[in-house]
Amino acid sequence: AANCTALAAFFSANYLSPNRFDGSNLTSYLSSNGVVLSMCLGQKWTCALSPTVDHVAASWIQKDTTGLRVLPGSPIGILIDPLAADILCLYPTDAATDARDGAGCGPWRLDPRYGSKGADQIGFFGRWISRMIIRAYTWSKFGRDTMWEDISCGEFFQAPDMLSRGTVWRGTDEDCEAMKSGSGELAYEPFQSFLAAQLEPILGHPPCRVDDPVPHFETDNWLEYGGECSWHPTEWQGMVDTMSDRLISREPNVGLWNEIVLGMPEVLDEIVSAVFYVLTPKMDKATRAIIQKAAEREAAALGQKHLLVMDLARLEDGQPLFACADPSLHKQYQGMDEFGNSAVIIGK
Repeated sequence: AANCTALAAFFSANYLSPNRFDGSNLTSYLSSNGVVLSMCLGQKWTCALSPTVDHVAASWIQKDTTGLRVLPGSPIGILIDPLAADILCLYPTDAATDARDGAGCGPWRLDPRYGSKGADQIGFFGRWISRMIIRAYTWSKFGRDTMWEDISCGEFFQAPDMLSRGTVWRGTDEDCEAMKSGSGELAYEPFQSFLAAQLEPILGHPPCRVDDPVPHFETDNWLEYGGECSWHPTEWQGMVDTMSDRLISREPNVGLWNEIVLGMPEVLDEIVSAVFYVLTPKMDKATRAIIQKAAEREAAALGQKHLLVMDLARLEDGQPLFACADPSLHKQYQGMDEFGNSAVIIGK
């Protein structure tokens, strides 16, 4: 096994690699070009996989192609060994794979035409049952006499703020090959509108009034793929080109990260090369120590993996993307748990 310094240098060099995929061996290509990673979004930033999921969702970054475009929400992540992982499918942006059929590679489950829980697939009685469930929810929350036009989709779906800022994209027709080749047009809509459209064929009308029907592409918005197609691993470069040439180039400020769907390993540490955590220039020392302590916990739980740090301030100064974590940092803050509770800061 590589020592920590060599591992940090290896992944930092991979991030800088400018090579395109030549179509031969994808896992071999990914082992030396770019970085495959996954952010730890479990409770208290845990990397442990939920027993209800059937795949691992990851992303790929390469300096000149994607830059540092990763899923927000956690400062801790894992670096994945492509040679040990089973790559099932790909998407140019986040694709809500936990809400899709086929281990994340199929259509949205509620897709009206193709999804296993969608209007066409569940049949007459399935639609009737679903309609009764939705109406019972609507009546209990908004009253039996409230019309759907008077119900805000934000209140109906009770979605977190981040979800409400999502912009869904897909091809304008159902020709997957045209969309992937770049010849098909792309359509955009707010996440609320997309979710409401999935339920409309079941109810016979929208479930609610979309608060803002205009898609947005600002820095606090992000792109979600809503189509039924996934990209096969052999279509890697096409996926990357769609991301960089059709999406990033069109809307450079919007939140955007690709999604690489991996098969579920027997144990997660089989595919993990290292654990890392992210530091930003605005973090104080106490926050940095809290994050590092949580990351050390995850590195130990995954089989004593090496712990690397992605320090964005160092990166801005021209330093490598990854470095080995300084084990002395969080020891200055003994008595503090992972989230700063009951902190007794020493050494100030």
